[in-house]
Amino acid sequence: MPVNGLVHIFSLDRKVVVKPTDAEFRLIEIVIENIEAKKEYHDKKVEAGKDIGKATTARRCNARPLDIMVT
Repeated sequence: MPVNGLVHIFSLDRKVVVKPTDAEFRLIEIVIENIEAKKEYHDKKVEAGKDIGKATTARRCNARPLDIMVT
């Protein structure tokens, strides 16, 4: 689901972190990896549905634990 949010780009890691500004999503942080992000969105609020980058090939696929906390 597209969300409005503040976009932080980590180019060397090919990663984007979106901190949603929509009330229903404020308690979560969205991490997108293996993305070549558009640098003009770094540290800017972006509207839901905007194209923020292009998917890249994964450098490696290691198993990572997923922790979800519901409060």
